[in-house]
Amino acid sequence: MADRALESNTADRSRRAFTIFELQAVITLLTVLLTLLVPSMIGAREAARRAYCASNQKMLLLQAHVYGIEYKGAWPRGRTSLELWPFWRLAKPSF
Repeated sequence: MADRALESNTADRSRRAFTIFELQAVITLLTVLLTLLVPSMIGAREAARRAYCASNQKMLLLQAHVYGIEYKGAWPRGRTSLELWPFWRLAKPSF
């Protein structure tokens, strides 16, 4: 009876453990799946970036439209590069 218990115990252990071939197959399968998944994730990230940019542009145009309604059709005044950097005011080009 003790021999039977020993045999069943070793049989249970061998059934629970993975072989090196099974581990290699799982690692290979995961690698293949990841190589297929990564490009689609990059594409999704780029699509989200484009949607974010389009949303920002829409909001800027909406703000300019509301500004025009408030100020009788006038668009907001833009700035030139000379107005943004104060040192250009000291030495304006003379042409």
